Amino acid sequence: MRFLPLVFSLVATALAGSPETALADQGRRPNIVLIYADDLGWRDTGHTGSDYYRTPHIDGLARAGITFTNAYAAAATCAPSRAALLSGRSPAAIGFFGLAGVTLPSARLRVLQVTGRPRYPAGDVTIAHALRDAGYRTGMVGKWQLGATPETTPTARGFTFAHVIEPKSPPAPDAGPKRIDEITRVARNFISDNRDHPFFLYVSHLAVHTPVEARPETIATWRQRPPGRQHRHPRFAAMIEHLDESVGRILAALDEHGLTDDTLVLFTSDNGAAPMSPQTPLRGSKGSYYEGGIRVPLFARWPAVVAAGRTSDVPVSQIDVFPTVLAVARAPEPKGKRLDGVSLLPLLRGTGGLDRTALFWHAPVYTGAGGRSHRSGPLPGVPVSVVRKGDWKLLLFHDRWALDGGRARLETNGAVELFDLATNLDECCDQSTTRPEKRDELLDDLLHWIDENDAPLASAPNPAYRAPD
Repeated sequence: MRFLPLVFSLVATALAGSPETALADQGRRPNIVLIYADDLGWRDTGHTGSDYYRTPHIDGLARAGITFTNAYAAAATCAPSRAALLSGRSPAAIGFFGLAGVTLPSARLRVLQVTGRPRYPAGDVTIAHALRDAGYRTGMVGKWQLGATPETTPTARGFTFAHVIEPKSPPAPDAGPKRIDEITRVARNFISDNRDHPFFLYVSHLAVHTPVEARPETIATWRQRPPGRQHRHPRFAAMIEHLDESVGRILAALDEHGLTDDTLVLFTSDNGAAPMSPQTPLRGSKGSYYEGGIRVPLFARWPAVVAAGRTSDVPVSQIDVFPTVLAVARAPEPKGKRLDGVSLLPLLRGTGGLDRTALFWHAPVYTGAGGRSHRSGPLPGVPVSVVRKGDWKLLLFHDRWALDGGRARLETNGAVELFDLATNLDECCDQSTTRPEKRDELLDDLLHWIDENDAPLASAPNPAYRAPD
């Protein structure tokens, strides 16, 4: 973590003589389009290896820019990820962990979860605030999920235009499955209406979250296709196809107005995949802090700056979007705003790496995800904190840490799991007892980060808990 003045000093130095400077010299500032899918997994596009789904427009976007193969959501569930994306802070820093997936008390849950704040706190400076104050037109369309009170709506969060579509709100005429057609129309209109001004557009889809929705004729077509070995759900494939068509139509709007070269397009997802879409070799799905629940697709296209066909395996997070967007837009830093991420501009330009040693996650809540750990039976996703440092990843399970002896009994209590993702991407082989020196190194880093962020652990015993027979 660092304060923004240092970030912008480094960025200003890095930008000297860059293509971005050439654009600025011509009186232009890049537009920014952020397309956010809902529950789209790391392997759910053709470009990232699906053996069934077809996503030609998303694949084309990826091939025309850079693919981040080690990209992560800030949380394994949607609401805290969205808050982190727009705020540039980790969920731990803002105390927002989302809605718990399990109601307490429950006889199956050992500790009481941390409630945190009920919503992303009002008054925090967002990406939209920073870009609006820098002269950008800021628009959002689609799923919001971050509050509906006057002080928490998109317009209160810095968007000059907002078309909010929540899952239970009445659909507009010709909205299409998952409201994809409605979202796409509004997004295209925003691009057209603001083509003569720099703009930031946040397109937040409801797809591909359940319930699965797709046009009957598209589903019928998919049912005629042979299934893949990994993916084989025709209704889900049809919904992904509709999402892909939306991406194509939004990119076409940029082409139609001559904006493609000067527009940074980011495409990613709010968390890992839905359980119906296996992510092999990744373990887990949405709600889990194994790789399948937090690793997501992330593609960036910016023809004026980003060379096509590039790949980066540097671990990055969606908390990096805020500082990246500020650097790209040359927007001044919000006063007093502290960010937890770093600018990805050196990776976009291919000029260097990132000044960061580790990524962290903190979820002191039950998420409802299956597959708690290798040493226990299936339970809802339990409170956990995580660190990834290089290729190594450590998970700290709050219940066993708090109730089963903590650090003194790590050899037997299962409070931590350690994986080398370079050789064990499927997280099947816990090395916490065979590599104690690496375990202790990452555990020290994680505990220091927890203390630095005053991040609460779920440690209070649940009085309703009953041990299994």
